Amino acid sequence: MWRFAFQHHHAQHQSFAAEIDYLRTDKVMRFVVSDSAARDTAATPSALRAIPFPKDKAGVDQHFRFERQGSSWRINGVTFGDINNHVLARPKRGTIEVWELENSSGGWSHPMHFHLVDFRVVKRVNGRGNVVFLYESQGLKDVIWLGSGETVTVGAHYAPWPGVYMFHCHDLIHEYHEMMGAFNVTVLMDLGYDETQFADPMEPETKFQPYNNVDEVESRLGAYWATKTNAPSASSTASTLIVSTTSTSTPVSPTITPKATSMGKLDDNKTRTPKTTSKITTKTKKKRGMRFRPVDMPMPKRNAAPKRNAAPKRNAAPQT
Repeated sequence: MWRFAFQHHHAQHQSFAAEIDYLRTDKVMRFVVSDSAARDTAATPSALRAIPFPKDKAGVDQHFRFERQGSSWRINGVTFGDINNHVLARPKRGTIEVWELENSSGGWSHPMHFHLVDFRVVKRVNGRGNVVFLYESQGLKDVIWLGSGETVTVGAHYAPWPGVYMFHCHDLIHEYHEMMGAFNVTVLMDLGYDETQFADPMEPETKFQPYNNVDEVESRLGAYWATKTNAPSASSTASTLIVSTTSTSTPVSPTITPKATSMGKLDDNKTRTPKTTSKITTKTKKKRGMRFRPVDMPMPKRNAAPKRNAAPKRNAAPQT
């Protein structure tokens, strides 16, 4: 390496695909070689971790065609904006599927990226010598380069998570022009459900609708409570206890006279206290259109009589 000291070396790629090499797309990496050397003390393991390749499987489970129509980039004729149709595959969780990716976009290449899974590149046809290169075959990938007119076959193990995941072209312009699809990893089909589409609560067919058949609800509630030990009556479940308490207080100013004056004996002291009237009215009233109704409950009793305001005490007037 001493012969490369003080030199700069660049890793480049040119004319790798059919697209034009734009400014600086050929600048990948630069190595700056120093004149000083350092000993590499990293230990190389005797054995590497085994790669969990998906098992070989015959046949093709899904075929996807990547193409351009007008100003939009599509997968099987569908853009990601088509929310009713952009789920393009439903692999069952825990299974292995083989997907075939066909580039029919006419002169464009697509680096296709898949979420959730790492896949094995099985074969290439109609492309770069129909060869799977070592960097592709010796490991698992989540991005595959799909050349112009090329068809690539990949295999993947769809695990461990269920859910809806995307796959899309990693060319920024293609991705932003909706060259993106989704696949739904689900086990609901195995449970006997025919429909696994997400129900949007704001859509007209699944949106909340008002329900006004109160008589049916009351009938069902009555039948339900009849099976319970301490069941309230049917009328109580359909009624609302309305309790109104009216309290009026009429204060009266107290009249106080002295016990004795120079003019003679006056009347005895008379003190008037504020008058309090409490009226409690209990009535049962039928109410319609209510979803839940409380049962009758007794009114709470007072622990003590309300305190009354005592008349203020004043000293007798001085004698003259």
